Amino acid sequence: MGDDTWERLFPVDHCGHRFGPNHPAMAEKLTQMDQMIRNVTRQLSEDTVLFVLGDHGMTVTGDHGGDSEDELTAGLFIYSPAKITSSQPVQGVITHQTDFVPTLSLLIGIPIPFSSLGSLITDLFNHCPCKSFTSDCPADVRYISEYAGVSSDLPESTFHSVTVLLKKADNELQALMTSVASGDPTKDVLSRLQHLQMQYQTYLTQVRQMCQDVWARFDMTSMLVGILTMTIAALAELAFLMHWTKDTDQTPHFLYLVIVGLAVHVVYYMLHTLLLMQTVLPLLSLALVLTLLLCLSITLGKKIIEVSRQLTWSDRTDNFVAMTILCLCCLIYFSNSFVVYEDVTQHFLAQSLLWYIAFRTMLGFIKTSDPNAKRPLTKIVKKGKTSSLVDILEILTQPAAAMFFVTCACSVLLRLTAFFRSCREEQWACKPSVLQVLPSSTGEATRYKNQRYFFSAGCLLATLWFIRKWMLHYGNLNGDRVNVLGMKFIMPLGGVCCALYWAVQALPQKELDALAGWQQCLMAQLVYACVILHMIMVLAQPVFVYIWHPSPANTISPPSSRGISFTIPFVYRHLRENWNNRDEEDRTAAAYGLGSVYSCSVWALAASVFLLLVLLLGEEASPGLCLAVIIMFFFLELTSAYGTSNKGDKQIPVSLLTVVGHGVLSSTFFFATGHQATIPSIRFESAFTGFHGDFSSNILPAALITLNTFAAPLLFTVLSPLLLFWKYLEGPVKRWISVPQRTSISKWKGDFHLYDDGLLLRKNLFISLSRMLFFSFAKVLAAACAAVIHRRHLMVWKIFAPRFIFEAAAMLVTTFVLMLMYLFVLHVDHKITRLVKSLEDQERQH
Repeated sequence: MGDDTWERLFPVDHCGHRFGPNHPAMAEKLTQMDQMIRNVTRQLSEDTVLFVLGDHGMTVTGDHGGDSEDELTAGLFIYSPAKITSSQPVQGVITHQTDFVPTLSLLIGIPIPFSSLGSLITDLFNHCPCKSFTSDCPADVRYISEYAGVSSDLPESTFHSVTVLLKKADNELQALMTSVASGDPTKDVLSRLQHLQMQYQTYLTQVRQMCQDVWARFDMTSMLVGILTMTIAALAELAFLMHWTKDTDQTPHFLYLVIVGLAVHVVYYMLHTLLLMQTVLPLLSLALVLTLLLCLSITLGKKIIEVSRQLTWSDRTDNFVAMTILCLCCLIYFSNSFVVYEDVTQHFLAQSLLWYIAFRTMLGFIKTSDPNAKRPLTKIVKKGKTSSLVDILEILTQPAAAMFFVTCACSVLLRLTAFFRSCREEQWACKPSVLQVLPSSTGEATRYKNQRYFFSAGCLLATLWFIRKWMLHYGNLNGDRVNVLGMKFIMPLGGVCCALYWAVQALPQKELDALAGWQQCLMAQLVYACVILHMIMVLAQPVFVYIWHPSPANTISPPSSRGISFTIPFVYRHLRENWNNRDEEDRTAAAYGLGSVYSCSVWALAASVFLLLVLLLGEEASPGLCLAVIIMFFFLELTSAYGTSNKGDKQIPVSLLTVVGHGVLSSTFFFATGHQATIPSIRFESAFTGFHGDFSSNILPAALITLNTFAAPLLFTVLSPLLLFWKYLEGPVKRWISVPQRTSISKWKGDFHLYDDGLLLRKNLFISLSRMLFFSFAKVLAAACAAVIHRRHLMVWKIFAPRFIFEAAAMLVTTFVLMLMYLFVLHVDHKITRLVKSLEDQERQH
């Protein structure tokens, strides 16, 4: 204390967490703190008071955050060289933490804060107790009166009783002061003052208790019923998924009884809550819920054992790994440290799952590979090359080695997401990257303004080009239909307008304010127009298939958009087919892009959603979403190759391992788009993207903020049907990392194979999307349980409650989009059916 330097000592709290209260290290630490306090007291002046206190206690294990007596109580030591009290301290007196605010305010001579509800520490003011309480009580009166005027939470009877008690004490004090001032002989003045002091103390205690009953009250009955209801819903969905398999689609009757019982429970509990008092327990509802839970648990346990016996060792291992990762994702919510660093944890789980899939795929390739087979790359080695080079090329081009390289590339891309994550307040060691600094920042951050802009714009345009290139590769951009023209021209135009909008927003503030309002919003509104127009085109014509009808004179007119690499094989095939066939009546039509008809429709819709989300995310967070598209493409290729290496059945729904991987990636990119599960991290400025802010309703800004916050989960949900379609495609990465297949091109049907059995398509799609919904619902249930368990935790409103809110909101968004995507795929299937029927009619006419 001799100088101005202060140090932060190694805390007792950390020692308690590490060793507990009864460890010798704790005794040593307390001795050290005792010596430090002695040294401080020796240097105190007469006008200084030292307060030494703890903000919490600890259990026998050194933990805290609960509501036990050991955790809620801590010691208090007050010392001053001067005499600060004239009475002996009373043993067993409890001082609340809220009491320090009015006490310290009066000691240093400042007004008591408006929202303070604490009582004075009476031992420090026994020289004038009544005066001190008359200074403290008016502060409570003002706050309680204002609060009661704007809220009806305070019970009227209690509020009236404390008001009457205060008025009575004020009247008695005024009468006593009047009597003393008039010189009337008054007996027992001291006892009357002590009685008034007790009345004021009682008033403050009752006010605090009244507010605590309202503000710190948890309806445990509703919490328990809610948790049990969510558990039954999750188990019912799991039972449904267990019974719906490839060979059977019959739902057991007991599941219908569970659904009816759950509906009866919900209706009864709502009526009970509305019509009866909270003190009446909903015993019938609790009994019904517990009965349903018991029946579901027994039935589901038997079904799990039955299904496990039918699975192979490989499938059981995959399901075990998937459920382990799902459990880890749920257990994260029960620890405040893991919630704070959830972005890193989700990234670790995503990396681990990718490498597990790669490892299993490489094992499958090694088991099924032919040692005498030659890879195509080894055939083009020149004769002058040495045999060692040939051996190296042969090793490097093996499916297992190719899988290793692709997974490494995917891991590197996934590692790049760290540059786009924002920092929580609790992540004290986290520093934002240069890509996360806003363009309007000053100082050191403005050095990379141009680099950030061109990098973000380049990522946006490159991603749109990638989607267009994929569709072009599969022949889905032939012809001049409106959906094709929209993908060719409207999407690039929207990307350019988005980049120009970022450029306008990056102008210095003075130049930006000099522009008219419509000029600032024009580019963003053009992006909205492009997105809406393209969505209308895709919904009106979702089938990207070009039908080529041969001309009567056998003229050759290949699609002009394919280039020379397609034209020469096209001409050769046409000549070969017509060399020995002079029948002019053969008018068989050719359909281009039919092998990727389902996947292309999803990509086209995802392109519109991607452009909208990138606009709302802004320049600093958009590269993270661009990276999500590339990672999703690699994930689709890896899971497709995994099914090929293990000779998986393409007729089954998406595996649980793939669904969990998709969900973990979605959670990873929630953080990679610059978001955190905290209220301050919400980008409220996204509500004004393309608008002046003069909204007549809150619906539009709320929708824009929601799209910005859950951009990554929404995009992954839109792309989720590709998990079912992709295994039918032969993508470039899959062809490289898979064992060469000698399947004739004429027999390859792609995802059009799903058209052969429309009922199976609907069934597998519904089961796959339901598994994704179960993954999201399980996380919400875990977050809700964590919030209930930690309801007395110091960080419940800072960490656990916001995490539950964000997870619940994400599940609602995911559920809504999953239903829309299911309907969209059915719409695409209906359009394909009409197309096939029209081709069949034309074929019959010829």
